[in-house]
Amino acid sequence: MVDDEDNVVRYASRSDCHSGDGLRHRGVAILLHNSQAEVLLQKRKHDLFDNLWDLTGATHPLHLDNRDESYEESGIRCLKAEWGIELPLHRVLDFTYLERDKNRCENEYCVLLTGKYDGELNPNPDHIYEFRWVTWNQLVQELAEKPEGFTAWLRKAVENLEGSPF
Repeated sequence: MVDDEDNVVRYASRSDCHSGDGLRHRGVAILLHNSQAEVLLQKRKHDLFDNLWDLTGATHPLHLDNRDESYEESGIRCLKAEWGIELPLHRVLDFTYLERDKNRCENEYCVLLTGKYDGELNPNPDHIYEFRWVTWNQLVQELAEKPEGFTAWLRKAVENLEGSPF
């Protein structure tokens, strides 16, 4: 668990962090873009916020035996698990948010990482229903028309970016 400035205050279970109003914890969101100035979105396959359009990936840094995983390490782990790719990621911004999904929620200090990728995609069907590349303007327009079709952290990231991340 962390405070609003990302200082660790204690450790809690995953279920405690996502129950009721949740406990503020670290989250990672990843947004890949390609040479055609498009961003990669996925339709999220997860028990929390299932079947919503999401950024390229989302995860939480792990608490390892002797240290905590960095935001970049967790982003790289997520891309490998969900897409089978590895590439460097760069921290763009951070933000906090609270969003409920039935009796569970996300209460996160979230870091957005970006990277460029032009290769083939092999999405893991255990994590992703479908995917698509869209222009930044198309994403902003779709968000304005149907915000409820997107994850809260995607909406918050786009709002905080105030323009294309690349």
